[in-house]
Amino acid sequence: MGAEESDRYWISIYEPDEGDKDEDPVSWEKANPNMGISVNTGMLKDRYDKCKLTESDLVDFRIKNMDKWVIGSTRWANMAIWLERCCDPFDVEEFIGRTCYGGLDLSSTSDSTAFVLTFPPRIEGEKWKQLYMFWIPGENVVAFSR
Repeated sequence: MGAEESDRYWISIYEPDEGDKDEDPVSWEKANPNMGISVNTGMLKDRYDKCKLTESDLVDFRIKNMDKWVIGSTRWANMAIWLERCCDPFDVEEFIGRTCYGGLDLSSTSDSTAFVLTFPPRIEGEKWKQLYMFWIPGENVVAFSR
């Protein structure tokens, strides 16, 4: 294997610079040499706005519209937005007796059981709070820890 020189082929790769933001129209121009012809800023803005809440759609945007290499598993949610809007520590004891909604996802033998309690805000400006609990079948502890 190795590199081959040939005057027969010409390759040009258009991509944003390291550190350029996905939401920056200047980055879109760097990755799309046909900007203003078959691709335009409005179209890319619409695509970006629709995909930025869903991690799998954002990965798709990065690959197909930004010419970026994307490695790793995709998630159904944008974790940056998730962490920004949740995860403030709270004392669960303060929520005893409050209105609460529960969700249960039962496991079989090959996945985990999840139970989530969701507490709606009582006053304007307060965030929703969630308490997560997970269990796995004992015989799968070793398999899940790999």
